[in-house]
Amino acid sequence: MKRGERIRSRREELGISQAELARMLKKTRSLVSYIEKTGKVNDLTYYDILKKLELSPETEDEQFLVKRFSQVEEPKMYFRNEYDVELLSLRRENQTLREMMELQKAVIEMLRKEKR
Repeated sequence: MKRGERIRSRREELGISQAELARMLKKTRSLVSYIEKTGKVNDLTYYDILKKLELSPETEDEQFLVKRFSQVEEPKMYFRNEYDVELLSLRRENQTLREMMELQKAVIEMLRKEKR
């Protein structure tokens, strides 16, 4: 099962909405939706999702990820302060949302061409 499918399946199994998971992660619902659809997510956010949904690592990559971040009391220690973490997170989320917007524009353009 792919990352996004696995996250969605576990979230639904726990009876958690996308909005609730987003609040738990301090992210947006649209980002959670995007992650579930594409499986694209940065390591720190994915580690947080694994913890919040109590998912055990299945692949070698996931095992390495958990090992890497769990050795540090708080993964945010890799950064100078909370502001740096929040800024990095917002930048990544902004990039993800831009990618989503570009995909939506492409779909709209394709639909316009089909209509003609």
